[in-house]
Amino acid sequence: MKTNKNIYLRIFAYLPGCLVLALFVIVGMSEFWLIGVKADHATINSYKFGAEAMVSEGGNKYESATIYSLHCLITSLAALLGAVSSLFVLFKSQSTPLLKAYSITITALLVIASVEYFW
Repeated sequence: MKTNKNIYLRIFAYLPGCLVLALFVIVGMSEFWLIGVKADHATINSYKFGAEAMVSEGGNKYESATIYSLHCLITSLAALLGAVSSLFVLFKSQSTPLLKAYSITITALLVIASVEYFW
């Protein structure tokens, strides 16, 4: 039987992983909201999408506002999926829950890094 102390220790030990994924969710969703949903022309023009310097330094995600907002949405959804699944494993797993939760977190971060690098 799980005790409350054990659950609190799990949460405290997993807090860094959860905070990292939450940071990606917050930043990704805020960029998606700002560029993709709200689509304020002054903000979009300040990003200088399609400029040669932006594309050469930042990658193909800066070719247009649509591509950039889709990129932010995919990044934040990957982080959200990683956070939710790792929290589920943290609370439901009977053996080595922290190892499993951090493994899911690292896998989510690798997916995010590959989206960032290869996009």
